[in-house]
Amino acid sequence: MAAESGVLGKTDVDGSPPTRKPTSQLSKHLREALKKPANDERLIFIDINTSPLENPDPGSSHLEMPEWMQAAAQQLDRRERDSKKGEQAYVFVTNMPFHRVLNEEARGHSVLAHGLGMPDFSKPGQYRLSEIWRQKQKHIDAHNIMEAFKSYPKIPTTFDGSLPLSKHAAENRLEIGQTYFFEDVGDRGALGEVTTATILEREKKMYIGILTEEGKGQILARNITDEELANYQEHPDAYFGVIHPASKRRDDPYELFEWMVDCYKNTPKEKLLEFCKDHPDANSLAELDHEDLVLAICEGWTASAVATERNKEGGG
Repeated sequence: MAAESGVLGKTDVDGSPPTRKPTSQLSKHLREALKKPANDERLIFIDINTSPLENPDPGSSHLEMPEWMQAAAQQLDRRERDSKKGEQAYVFVTNMPFHRVLNEEARGHSVLAHGLGMPDFSKPGQYRLSEIWRQKQKHIDAHNIMEAFKSYPKIPTTFDGSLPLSKHAAENRLEIGQTYFFEDVGDRGALGEVTTATILEREKKMYIGILTEEGKGQILARNITDEELANYQEHPDAYFGVIHPASKRRDDPYELFEWMVDCYKNTPKEKLLEFCKDHPDANSLAELDHEDLVLAICEGWTASAVATERNKEGGG
């Protein structure tokens, strides 16, 4: 952590003046960290110890990117260009300013991740959804660290996954593993076991994966109420009755793609090929291995869902 005079017992003798540039010591801290011996992958955490980011809109949970983050990214990029061959590290630059607002609700923390010497971790660019997924799986531990930073220091309401819902909300909540009657399946409706489910917050829609009594898998969509959305946002990991880690953003194409991959990653290849038997490239898809086939199918479904949503927004 960068030492600042007047914070955490530091003085003008052993701390920088409060007017310093937040990232002024970043390169030094990184350089010193890289000097330390390491027999395995390096994880480097550097806290810049600056004022918390203020929320410009009190009614919104969205925070703008802090100014220090761009400066930190530029420094890390320069350091990477000058790095030694084979030098690698997961670098997390944080600002966890809770000690600066002791009498207020915890707020304003932020984190920047950088893969020093890693071209496929936290690097800007245009990638296919399948490429993003593969990169994430390769560096999944680092992504989990990022998710932990985002939710910190939120404490779970319960430790067993149960939710403090109203009676009405509890009675109308779908649970993974349970069987329900779905009126919008076929002409007369059908019983189906819920195999997975998620909520796209921006659309205010729930997407439900079910398995009918005939063994057919389907994905259904239905609108949700404000109460359901609020309950999901409060307890995304346990909302559907099982502890199922949920991303904090379910409002973009990649989140939908990742959810679909999670739904179908264990589906037998023969069943997957049935889904795409009428695809113009069905023969080429049949030659793919299981993982590549799952990614290709889910990429196509995501593109179709995005196009459909854009047509609706455009009035088409």
